[in-house]
Amino acid sequence: MAAVLDEFYSCREFYTWEINLDEVRDRLMNIDESKRTLSNIFDELYCAYSKKHAPDSRIWGDKTPLNTLYLDWIGSVYPESKFIHIIRDGRDVADSYLRMKRYQKLEEAAKRWNTSINLAQSFGSKRGDDYMEMRYEELVTDTEPVIRQACSFLGVDYSPGMLDHTSRVDKLGDTDKAHHSNLTKPINSESVGKWKKNFSDSEQKEVNRLLRQNLLSLGYVD
Repeated sequence: MAAVLDEFYSCREFYTWEINLDEVRDRLMNIDESKRTLSNIFDELYCAYSKKHAPDSRIWGDKTPLNTLYLDWIGSVYPESKFIHIIRDGRDVADSYLRMKRYQKLEEAAKRWNTSINLAQSFGSKRGDDYMEMRYEELVTDTEPVIRQACSFLGVDYSPGMLDHTSRVDKLGDTDKAHHSNLTKPINSESVGKWKKNFSDSEQKEVNRLLRQNLLSLGYVD
């Protein structure tokens, strides 16, 4: 338990959660040691956050793209959890990675997308009804039906307020980073297909080659 909480204590951006880690630790210390499992530690952390910022919430979730590389492990820690995989055109993803300087080379950015797609779909084939896929392009162009589908999958009631994320941007933490700048804008499709504008002709040809197999299987190319 101490090792897990120490990771949060040492995280320089954890202050954005606005919760008291000492209180979380104290609550965990008051439960039977056999119940201080990794899943319960994280559950206590997220429940503390939801109690502070969204007291009416029923479930918590985590949206971290890097999670696609560790889905089997996450699934083993939370065997009753549900997973929503948001799939986006890999060419736009590669362009985004390069613009935010997550990767320096197109080959690296393409490899990350291919790996994430392959791992997530392999994981999904094993999870069955606990795994759902949605397309980013549909999410930003036909938002309400997609969100309603996600709500049905999660077993929560749909609310029109779910479509207005801008009112809570200040509660999301590290939103001052450049790659989070769009959070202050209403849902829009401005980023769909931007790779065509940002990549040179040679880069377009190369990204299509690198991502060909998954783009084809996902229907992004014929």
